[in-house]
Amino acid sequence: MPYDFYKYLQQPNNPRSLKDMPPISIRKRNTDKYIIYDRGKIRMDYIAGQIYTDETLWRVIMWANPEYFIEFDIPAGAVIRVPYPINDVLSEITQQLVSYSSQ
Repeated sequence: MPYDFYKYLQQPNNPRSLKDMPPISIRKRNTDKYIIYDRGKIRMDYIAGQIYTDETLWRVIMWANPEYFIEFDIPAGAVIRVPYPINDVLSEITQQLVSYSSQ
């Protein structure tokens, strides 16, 4: 089942309304993986599927590379950081979302 980032952003008085997604910062780990991006041959969802076995976690990779706003901004040959292990990364993201939602 895909990880639901948005459940933490639901408004308590109106569950159909969401807060904006806050900026997410993912700390570097010694266990992170690095890949060379080849725009013509690979996409973020493919990388997420190969490393995390969940294509929907592509945004985690984008959050770990904040110098790129969208995938199409990434130049060929760029080194992309893939935060790993995913359970630790999702815990870190969840803490940020819970903190943000309680504000």
